[in-house]
Amino acid sequence: RNFQGAGRSDFASDRRKWLFRATAGRQYFVCGAAVLVGLGLGGQLFLPSRGSQVFATMEGAAVAAVLRSRRNREQQDHLDHYIENESPSAAAFRTRKIEGIIQNKMDSTTVALDNVRKKALKHEKQVDGLLVKVEERLSRGTHYQSLLAITFFFVLYVTVLFLQRDATRAYTVEASFLDTLIRALPENKYITSDAEFYEWLDKDIVERIFQDPACGDGVCSIPDEYPGFGRFGCQRDCGRYSKTSTITVNLLPYLNLTEEWADGMDPTNTWWDLEGKVVQKGAIPGYKFNVYSHTMQDFLLEEDVEQKDDPIVIEVPDGPLTLHLYQTTKMSQLISANDIFKYTYLDGATLPQRNASSDFAYGDQREAVAAQAILQKQVIDSCFSGQRDQTQEELINCLTNPTLDFYFKGMAAYGLQGDVKTANGSKATAVLQDVPFCKIFPRGFEGLLNETNKNLAAEVAIPCSEGIRRRRAFQSARRFVNAMATPARDEQTLVMRGGEDAGEQQGEGGLGRRLLQSTTCTAHTDCDQNIFDKYTGNPGQFCTKYGRCDACSFCQVDKEDAIDGMCPRDLCPMSGGFPECLDASKLLAEWSCPDKFDFQVYKYGDPGEPVEVKPPPKDSIRRVTPFNRLVGAVTVEQERRPVGECRKISNEDVKAFASNMRCLAKGKEEVAYGRDPVLMPTSSIYDGKLSPEEFYLDDERARTVVTVEKADGSVVEEEQLSTSIAFYPHSYDQMTGAPKGESLWGKGKAKEQNFFTYLDGRATQAQAKRMLAFMDEGKFIDGQTRKIHVRMVTFNPNLNLFANLRLTFTWEVGGGINWDFQLQTVFVDMYRGDKGQAQQILEIVCVIFLAANCLYELHDIFIGIRIMHPIAYFLDPMNIFDWVHLIMMWIGWIMWALYAQRVSGFEMKPAYPILADPSAKARLFATDAQNEKDYLDFMYEIQAASDALASYVSVSSICVVLFVIRVLKNLDFQARMGLVTRTLAAAMSDLCHFAFLFFIVFFGYAMVGHLLFGHQFEWMKDPGVSCVFLFFQLVAFDPTQFWIEMTHAAPEWAFHLYLWSFLLIVFFILFNVLLAILIDAYAGIKAEIPEDAPGFGDEMASVISARVADLCMPADRRVSDKRFKELLEAHKNGLPSTDVLRDALVTSTAPPEPICLPGGISVDAHVLRSLIKEKEEDAHAKERRRSSIRVYSALDDIQQDEQQQSVVWDGEEEEMINDVVQRYSKLSMVDSEKLEQDTLSILQVEHLKRELAMYRCAQRLHDTMGHIEESIDRLALEHLPPEERTVPQDFGAVQANAQAGPASMKAPDRVRGIVRVTVVEARHLPSMDVLRSVDPYCLVFLTERIGESTTGEVTFRTEEKKAERHPVWNADFELPIMRNSTALTVALFDKDNISKDDLIGCVHVPLTDLEEWKHTDEWFPILNPNMSHRRIKRSEVHLKITRLPDASEASVRQESNLPNIIEDAAGEGSRASGGGLFD
Repeated sequence: RNFQGAGRSDFASDRRKWLFRATAGRQYFVCGAAVLVGLGLGGQLFLPSRGSQVFATMEGAAVAAVLRSRRNREQQDHLDHYIENESPSAAAFRTRKIEGIIQNKMDSTTVALDNVRKKALKHEKQVDGLLVKVEERLSRGTHYQSLLAITFFFVLYVTVLFLQRDATRAYTVEASFLDTLIRALPENKYITSDAEFYEWLDKDIVERIFQDPACGDGVCSIPDEYPGFGRFGCQRDCGRYSKTSTITVNLLPYLNLTEEWADGMDPTNTWWDLEGKVVQKGAIPGYKFNVYSHTMQDFLLEEDVEQKDDPIVIEVPDGPLTLHLYQTTKMSQLISANDIFKYTYLDGATLPQRNASSDFAYGDQREAVAAQAILQKQVIDSCFSGQRDQTQEELINCLTNPTLDFYFKGMAAYGLQGDVKTANGSKATAVLQDVPFCKIFPRGFEGLLNETNKNLAAEVAIPCSEGIRRRRAFQSARRFVNAMATPARDEQTLVMRGGEDAGEQQGEGGLGRRLLQSTTCTAHTDCDQNIFDKYTGNPGQFCTKYGRCDACSFCQVDKEDAIDGMCPRDLCPMSGGFPECLDASKLLAEWSCPDKFDFQVYKYGDPGEPVEVKPPPKDSIRRVTPFNRLVGAVTVEQERRPVGECRKISNEDVKAFASNMRCLAKGKEEVAYGRDPVLMPTSSIYDGKLSPEEFYLDDERARTVVTVEKADGSVVEEEQLSTSIAFYPHSYDQMTGAPKGESLWGKGKAKEQNFFTYLDGRATQAQAKRMLAFMDEGKFIDGQTRKIHVRMVTFNPNLNLFANLRLTFTWEVGGGINWDFQLQTVFVDMYRGDKGQAQQILEIVCVIFLAANCLYELHDIFIGIRIMHPIAYFLDPMNIFDWVHLIMMWIGWIMWALYAQRVSGFEMKPAYPILADPSAKARLFATDAQNEKDYLDFMYEIQAASDALASYVSVSSICVVLFVIRVLKNLDFQARMGLVTRTLAAAMSDLCHFAFLFFIVFFGYAMVGHLLFGHQFEWMKDPGVSCVFLFFQLVAFDPTQFWIEMTHAAPEWAFHLYLWSFLLIVFFILFNVLLAILIDAYAGIKAEIPEDAPGFGDEMASVISARVADLCMPADRRVSDKRFKELLEAHKNGLPSTDVLRDALVTSTAPPEPICLPGGISVDAHVLRSLIKEKEEDAHAKERRRSSIRVYSALDDIQQDEQQQSVVWDGEEEEMINDVVQRYSKLSMVDSEKLEQDTLSILQVEHLKRELAMYRCAQRLHDTMGHIEESIDRLALEHLPPEERTVPQDFGAVQANAQAGPASMKAPDRVRGIVRVTVVEARHLPSMDVLRSVDPYCLVFLTERIGESTTGEVTFRTEEKKAERHPVWNADFELPIMRNSTALTVALFDKDNISKDDLIGCVHVPLTDLEEWKHTDEWFPILNPNMSHRRIKRSEVHLKITRLPDASEASVRQESNLPNIIEDAAGEGSRASGGGLFD
């Protein structure tokens, strides 16, 4: 090829010389001719010799050889086709593949089987290997340092946590609550009714917390116990209070008057002691009294007294006293206005309304007249109803005393009569207070004998209302008819007669009875005037309206008593003149009846002098559990729901059924509700002495419509004030009756819509129980209750701990009442004493360690940013895990700082008197707004502090867990200690797939369980709870927790199918698969650990001993690992490692990994380009291609590659193609070790086929060579003259050399030339760092096809240009061309002082493109496939290159004017095959 310009005729004259040389070197000729003839290259032969090269033509021999080759080709078998059809590029690819695998195997072992290879190791490789060993040792030491640092940090952090929160102390407090208050509630978290809630409050809250001192225990607990008297104090423990006096209260009603009292009031002495004669025992006023001591601020009698016989003796201290009188029965509700008129002659139209403010009001006008009317009725019924046996004396009294006389006496006897006395130091007594009857008729006790009574009646007389007069006339006519129709009977029979006749006849004064004692008459003069009147003692009678004679004292109302409508005043001087109707308003105009009488007793001091019996009140110590004192009160807070329409019902029939029902709506209800039970007669805490007006405004009382019967008999509806509202929202001030200002709402979330009640710690147990009864009977819980929060705060002075307990009861719309609780302890004294100071120092050290960790991680991020690869840092999951841990720790410390700031400013008051008056008679939950606000603020601070501490502890606990994982991660480097982390890492892929499958199955079973059993089984009422339940059953299977409930909630066959399928699939299959995954991964990791791998202790001891030796031993006796590394790096002169350089070059020049398809098929970027390019042809070309008949030609692999490479793309399209290849190649990637094993297996099989084929070819070649040799010998003998047919002397030496084989002919491995390179400059280099742009320098060397440097240590480096994107070097270098050198490579790097230098790109100039002695001056593009095309598309480097031949070779060629055949052939073969060991 080097002389293709010369023709064959130039060698014709020298044919004879050529033949001789051919004969001398016939064996070489035979080899060359056989190959050339076999390939059909005509007769152009290269005949190798030591100093010359000739060219000749052999037409005849070539023709013969070709003919014979054709004959032989017909006899070739498939192995010959295997050789012929194998592409050279494919063979080269296989060669490079197996060479790379072998090289990796050799690099990974420390064994060298031959000394030749050991001696062949270059100095650079030795240095690199030692550097790797040193770095491994230093890395191990660094790992142990990191492990010690993270372990120390972990221990420090845990120590700080223990100092910050003493869980043991907190447990002692919280356990006491759990064992008492919480354990008393049902374990299933549900209570059955409101009554159970109140019972829990009563038994476990009130009775446990509100324990008053027990009198009689021998301890005088002041101020709750003090020297006592009566019902006050504790005499058994504190002794008796001696400065007391005794008073006697003797108060009796008219029906209970004794004979002694009756003699003083009733001159006739006929109506005393009538209580036993009253038929309707329940219809009595129920007069009671009590004495209030202003000294004791309480009533002296525990209950109001109703005296029946003996006077009441009361022990009183010095000081003012008040006698309170009560009427405990509403008499006005027992009798109508008409009946009052019937018995009292008071016109119903003039009757006053009941104006009493309380049910037990004493002295109300309407109550007074009603009580006296009922008294009149009861006396008359007692005399004339016949419902009881009467003695003769009683019968005489009834018959001889006119009812009007008793009327006057009764109207003068309302209430109680008596006095209050005390001993005056002698046997006599001193009257402290007289208590008279409240007399409507002031002289009423004198009866008819005192004319002033009738005169007063005449003064208030009015015409009767029309309806009433007609009614009375009708009754009189009926009485007359009955009396006239009654046959005469003896007196005793008629007296004992009962029924309506007797009742009617007794109605107006018992006239019918009196008729039995006299004769009939038609005029007053018909009666015997000599009969004496037993009542007056005067003679005379009158004729009654019924036509019978009677005593004059019985004729009082003219029109109703006398036969002619007029009493005979001439015959009966004191008769008549009593009006038919009286005006009640006039009669009662000046009437008054006091219900209180003030008096005083001062026996041991001067009047007005203050007296102290009870010690001053103090805040009671209420303990929830031993040593845990209640602060303030037990708070009961309610959230209410408004009522709205039932909008969820769409069925019309159901909607009609629920038309009168109301449904709960969203939002909060803030309307006051409930009724004050203290003012409700049906309540157990009812107190009739209290009036709503005294405690409630009109707007605070409910209004109701009542039916009222008028005096004329008509009925009307009126709106009246009803019961008082008991419960008000927090925004309402019950003391002022107005909304609170927002400043009094308290801190925290809006509570103004909630309803608060308090069991104040100052209250006694009886008062607390009364408050509970108030809540229960006042309907604190009703249909709109949503939640009730029972909250309390306690303080333990021994442990300096506050406990915050909150129980929440939720009234679910489904009907259940769920309860839950939150219990937390908190302390507010921080950094006190030596322990606090030590804690503060350790916290500061811990924060410093945390900051150092963050700076270390930020340093790594900064390095990533400097080298323009920050994403690589964040793609490492362990880096993300470290940041999560550090961030969580910062969050924890911030929470701790906020908590410390909160508790450092904590304040509380000595006491929180929330309720305005714990002993209030009504409106028990009225609060002092300011004190309530202060207490709610205190509770908010405690709640906020406890929540903050709980959140901090939770975050800190997470940090501890993350700490443990980080410690395990730092143990990963150790062969034996890192088993756990490496096992999890190895099994991570399988675990993720298993977790996904397990989640699908597990969640499916949870959903099925919720649908099947959730309607009855609590643990499957919602999907979340169902998942938790199934997990617990998976870990600890317990059929007793679900068997009965689940079998009733679903058909039994469904339950069994669900249960056993779950156990089979989830437990027996999936759970064991999980164990198998972990065990398999563990076994694999365990197998990788060498048996002689050092343990953790041995390595730790080795590292420590090495560090100690480095510190203790002098430098001239020991070289530390760090110093040794510096010495080795000095040998490198700042150049990167050979392996690093090779990896960078291979990475920069290697195309993307192909897409591997089944069957060994691969698709690389070139194939993908051709496929996409074909689809982008225009439509016309596609149509033309469809219509044409495709003819497929058998192109070899090289032609196909050339066609694929002919597709031209721009940079962006190239990047798109690479992205597609990389994306799909990842899907087909396999393990590298497995890939190498598969490749070796395939290559072994192909190698066997190739050996068989080469063996067959060698056999045929041997025959062909023999034939060619024989033919050449004949031709030589035929054409040479006889004198030249002798064999030369050196023929034997040549033959011997030929017989010696190729080894003796092998070209020496020496320098084949020189390349002069000038690196002039570069331009448009990409920025590699954020701060300094780029610091470029160049490495210049020669490489072979697989990326190895062929110049070895002859690698040149330019100087570094700081922060220069357009550097100028003008550096000249000369590089020797070695045997395997194929290309000149210029690699540009960016200098980085923090991490390793980054590759900018490379320029590859094939040596085949450089002609000898020709100067090349060009700009070459810089290539780097791993960098974005946009960043590097304009980057170029300016090179000046000149290739020079070797000096010795040039001199030889000048002498012979012929090229070196052997060397050129070797070079040509190297260029053709790509170079390398196997090329």
